[in-house]
Amino acid sequence: MKATFEFDMNEPEDVMEHKRMSHSLGMALVLWELKNNAKRKMEDIIDSSDIKPLSGQDTLDKFFDLFYELMEDQGINIDNLIQ
Repeated sequence: MKATFEFDMNEPEDVMEHKRMSHSLGMALVLWELKNNAKRKMEDIIDSSDIKPLSGQDTLDKFFDLFYELMEDQGINIDNLIQ
């Protein structure tokens, strides 16, 4: 079985779809990392924090720092994938 995708790179919607498909593996890897390792990584981040105990807002900030780091590691800029 074969699948072929065709994009008209002169059409903005097709260009955007091409970008999304090109980054789909990276996005899947970020989701996999969050599903399988985020809790442990957050526990490590919280345990090593200079601020004890972390407020809810500080914890949320640390989580988003982790999320943005994962996205950057995969070369994903979500602003470039959404119009």
